[in-house]
Amino acid sequence: QRLAAACDDGCVRLYTVQDTSNGGRSGADYKKSFSTVGSKMLSVAWTAEGRELVSGAANGSIYVWEASTGSQLLHITAGAGGLRKEVE
Repeated sequence: QRLAAACDDGCVRLYTVQDTSNGGRSGADYKKSFSTVGSKMLSVAWTAEGRELVSGAANGSIYVWEASTGSQLLHITAGAGGLRKEVE
């Protein structure tokens, strides 16, 4: 099982959650962090296929990340001036 966390320092972190059904130890093992953005991350969700993550930041930005590499695929700025998207 994989877990993605939106963090106050502006990054998304990935963890592997341990399966305890067979008496194994519980917990989550850190795997990687994605690049820090200039604002606190507020939310993160997996896409239906599980290959990408979508995160939302406090500054109104939305990011799409490739889960396997942590590469930023898309940055959408949603603010008072409307929407603007940048493909990395």
